[in-house]
Amino acid sequence: MIETRIDSEEYAYRAKWGRKATVILRANPHNPIQLPYGKVRTVRAGIPDTFFSIPAMLAHKPRKVRGFISTPHDGIEGVLYFTPEAEPTECQVCTPGEGCKRA
Repeated sequence: MIETRIDSEEYAYRAKWGRKATVILRANPHNPIQLPYGKVRTVRAGIPDTFFSIPAMLAHKPRKVRGFISTPHDGIEGVLYFTPEAEPTECQVCTPGEGCKRA
């Protein structure tokens, strides 16, 4: 079983990105960024913004990738995933001029 975890929410209130999470990277079809998908990585997590997701930041090479942590319905229960945010200017799934409407 793959080990994922997230620090207690109280750490998030100490600083904007104050807690760590160990997650599995998952692709977003609306963001073609190349990441080591399927691998376990550490990200910085913030305060939950919805019941289903927590904003997070992944440091990958020289850039920081914004995204969110979630446990998708099609995933293994209790396993945390990091998904990059949609990037409408780079999306190759949506119709030109339509923009990304899904994350």
